Parts: sequence; C-alpha cells; structure tokens
Amino acid sequence: MGYNYSTKAAVGLLAVSVGIMMALAAWIMHRAFYVPHSGDRADAIVVPSGPSREVARALDRAAELFEQGVAPKVVVFVPLQAAAAAGIPRDSTVSVLASYPSGTYGESRTLERVFRNQDWKEAIVVTYPMHMLRTAATFSSRGIEVQQASWRLAPEVGFGKSAENPFKLAWQLAYETAALIYYIGVGYIDFR
Repeated sequence: MGYNYSTKAAVGLLAVSVGIMMALAAWIMHRAFYVPHSGDRADAIVVPSGPSREVARALDRAAELFEQGVAPKVVVFVPLQAAAAAGIPRDSTVSVLASYPSGTYGESRTLERVFRNQDWKEAIVVTYPMHMLRTAATFSSRGIEVQQASWRLAPEVGFGKSAENPFKLAWQLAYETAALIYYIGVGYIDFR
C-alpha cells in the first residue's frame, strides 16, 4: 500500500519546514557566535588551522589585531607565506606546521609547549565563529589564558542576501556541538 497524495504533501511540507527552521537557527546562531576582541593585550595572537576560507579570514583578522598592537607575536598553524600574504610580518610570526594528533586537540598540546618555551601565558585566539567555543575551551584546558576574537559570518545585509550558506552554517553548528560534546566526554576539555 503506497502513500496517498496528502501524506506525500505532509511529508514534503514537514521537510521544507525543518529545512527553513535549520536555516533560520543557523542565521540566528552565527550572530550569537560573533565574538569581538575586548582590546586587551596578550602575549600572542593564535590562528589555528582549518578550512582554507576560514583560515584566510582568521589571518586577515589576526593582521588587523596585530596592527592594533594587541600582541607582539602571531602563532599560526599554517605556512609563513600565508601569514605574510595577510600582512603579518615574518619576524613577528611563529609558524607551527605539525601537531599531533592533528586538529584542535593536537594544536592545543603543541600550543601549550610553545607557550611554555616562550614563557607566555595569554593568547588572543582568532578562529571562525562556530569553532570559537570549542577552541577556546580546549586551549584553556591546557593552561592558556584565552581571549577570543572572530568576525561576523556575513555582512549585515539581511537574511537571504548573506554571503554565507545557511545550510552550511547549520551543518557547522551541528558538527561543532557534537565535537564539543565529544571533547568533554573524552576529557580534552576540563571545566575545573
């Protein structure tokens, strides 16, 4: 026995409604995840690795903060050339290309060693807004005092005219939520 027309219409309407709700939730959430920098000074600005588009935006934001004089050094998990292309002077950049394991947790371990070797305590972390909470919590769990700085995910031109794909934002939000829960569960994030 197959579905009748009204059942198919109801399922279709439900699917469209869920999609619209997810897109709207992502649009609202990306504004909630925007974290402007407080203006306080730190030992270094840190740009974690990630998708190339987000890293490019993070490097641009890090260059802005560096020009404002909020930190004397910039630690990047990308090649020096990428940081230099964003306008960050090579002599002020510490490039870390390998972390084990790869990803946010591995970068936190590597960053802990870099900070310990340099006798640094405080970092301004610049990463894409959806990734900020997990990154800041993971780095803080390694004993690094974290200030946060990100950018708005889209120009303030209204829903539907945004440069960001709301379905991609919904996916990123779901991914980051699941990753945050995993990090807490396996002990990568310690809320002591």
